[in-house]
Amino acid sequence: MRFSPGRRALCAALPSLWLGGRALAQSRLHLPSPLLRARWLARLSWGPTAGSVQALESLGPAAWLARELAPAPWPPALPSSLPERTLALGTPAMAALLQSTTAQQRLANQQSDPDEKNKQNRAFQDRLTAESRHAQFELIWQGLYGERQVQQQMGWFWFNHFSVHRFKNQLRPMMADYSQQLTALALGRFRDLLGFAVKHPAMLLYLDNQANAVGRINENLARELLELHTLGVDGGYTQADVQAMARVLTGFGVNMTGEVPKLKPEHQATYALDGLMEFHPARHDASPQTLLGKELPGSGRERLEWVLDHLAAHPETARHLCQRLAVYWVGDKPSPALVERLVRRYMLSRGLIAEVMQELLASDELIASLGQQFKTPQQWVMSAMRLLYEDVPIINPMPVLRWMERLGQQPFDRQTPDGYPLEGSAWEAPGQMVTRFELARVLAAPQANLFRPEGSPADPAAPRPPAPAGPTTRCASCGCPQPPRPRAKRC
Repeated sequence: MRFSPGRRALCAALPSLWLGGRALAQSRLHLPSPLLRARWLARLSWGPTAGSVQALESLGPAAWLARELAPAPWPPALPSSLPERTLALGTPAMAALLQSTTAQQRLANQQSDPDEKNKQNRAFQDRLTAESRHAQFELIWQGLYGERQVQQQMGWFWFNHFSVHRFKNQLRPMMADYSQQLTALALGRFRDLLGFAVKHPAMLLYLDNQANAVGRINENLARELLELHTLGVDGGYTQADVQAMARVLTGFGVNMTGEVPKLKPEHQATYALDGLMEFHPARHDASPQTLLGKELPGSGRERLEWVLDHLAAHPETARHLCQRLAVYWVGDKPSPALVERLVRRYMLSRGLIAEVMQELLASDELIASLGQQFKTPQQWVMSAMRLLYEDVPIINPMPVLRWMERLGQQPFDRQTPDGYPLEGSAWEAPGQMVTRFELARVLAAPQANLFRPEGSPADPAAPRPPAPAGPTTRCASCGCPQPPRPRAKRC
């Protein structure tokens, strides 16, 4: 699938990837022992595999990291043995899918017979849920069997940063496009990520910007844009800034039908329908606005683009993002010196995330933290699955999602816009530990459900699923693959 915005952003940044700070950070990357390299690899992926260990040892840490951060097509290749699947990726495919589901819902609501109406509405809801399941399955398969593990983790990080909840409105069919496109953009410029997320129909619907119109201001998206997505809660904005931002966002909504509404002559030139995202000038507040002490130029789409440029380049945005990145990759309380270096790299590179990640992943602070972090539920489940089933592609990720749900971190299920906690300390409660011990016992046994489609009956004649890899095939310290020990001969 083509993701031209992400590729364009990364290709435009390619010259800077190999200059200046990149070379300096690579020169500082010192991993003298195999154990340290294995722990570093375990942190930079969902879990080490025999192939990734071999690649790291062959290339060396600096070249391996450069390859991870360099531009590459997305999504990654996956094993051909996985079930065939079709995801609604890209604006035309997603728009066609949503227009189809909207028509299905309209038809269901037109039924006069209550039983038939309920039946068709259930079918409509099942279809929406199935679409989000496909998106979840793809995340699991990519994490277990795909390359570009740093980019995959950053894709999850950005989805969590621009968090939406799939069960609000008709967001479920949008999850594949939203999550995969965020991952495609994950190592490019933050400005591209910000523009994509804020104008995506999933975000517009989730934070109720559909209801934001001149004379009827809804501040939800404006507040989260300043507090969570850019400046941070201590970023220096005021309630007046939130209201100004809300007015900038008036008129931006979602059109599920693909039909252009009736417009007055003065609005016809400025109306825009881009896939599902609609700008309706009759609903837009074009009055003069001041944001963060600056008078805003233009109006409508031009004004929003100017504001997003300004927010992405703001030092407080750099500080907020770099603090969160350091917490996710290094630990709950990263050193101020590390955060300042990341902020400096962000500002010098004009928000190029690959540059910030080079500084972060090669830092002494990250190396010193290896083996010290407490894994989030998603990290714990994914690393266990890569440990146990790296060579045997699973065809049914549904049990994996259920395990994540039991631990409280299933993809796309965070109801509040702040995303799941990044801090390991948020996941250390006694109940969490008890559940992890229970799931560890489950994972230690062969899981037949992983190798048959969801809902299909067990076949007694079917081959038994392979047993998970035993503990003797992995390093006890970090989980890296180890050659099996020779068995003693029996008399």
